[in-house]
Amino acid sequence: MILFLLFSPSVTSGSTCTTMRCEHFGCRKPSTSKIEAWIQKRGWTSNNPQASLILRQWKPVGTVDTALDSSFVRSMVTAQRWKGLTIKDVPEKGRGVFTKRRFEQGEVVCEYHGRLVSREEGLAIHASSPDMNPGHLLFYKNKRNEAMCIDAHEESCQCHPLSIIYGRLINHSSKRANIRPRLFIHNDRDVILFITLRDILVNEELRYDYGSKKKSFAGKGVELDWM
Repeated sequence: MILFLLFSPSVTSGSTCTTMRCEHFGCRKPSTSKIEAWIQKRGWTSNNPQASLILRQWKPVGTVDTALDSSFVRSMVTAQRWKGLTIKDVPEKGRGVFTKRRFEQGEVVCEYHGRLVSREEGLAIHASSPDMNPGHLLFYKNKRNEAMCIDAHEESCQCHPLSIIYGRLINHSSKRANIRPRLFIHNDRDVILFITLRDILVNEELRYDYGSKKKSFAGKGVELDWM
């Protein structure tokens, strides 16, 4: 269950109650500096909440359906500067994505980012590169029920050449998956966000179910319409 945390500066008898609406950050945990800047923009002159207290009490706001409603999350999709993640070597798997901080259940982790192609083109790319990591291609159906593919076999993308594309390096697990992809639309572009299925601890590897058996990978596609 995703919790709602509502904040507005107020004072109760004998104590100060820090409550303030934080929809701006939505399903992505902000840093202390982001919260401080947000508080400063409010223009409050008294009873200002402490950023550290807000950070300790923070929980994802909204539902899975509204994850992209947050301007904070949209800005991260635009910039592709996802924080709190790192890449490490994984025995027998190559590389994997690990957490540098705790992630709450229902929190947006990052985007599966790459070049949008048709299912047919994606299958052709896979056929021409049999040794390619299956995680470098993500097959799905868009909102018009068209079979599509996001091609992320390149280490970086043309639109964000200096950014680390974490989504392409997340490993598969059907039994130990702790995140799941969900399809959204942003500026007429398909956006696939990874959202946590449970609380994730520091230094834990991120995994999701690729939606097909690795040995018989044929681009059937992951199920993106979930609650």
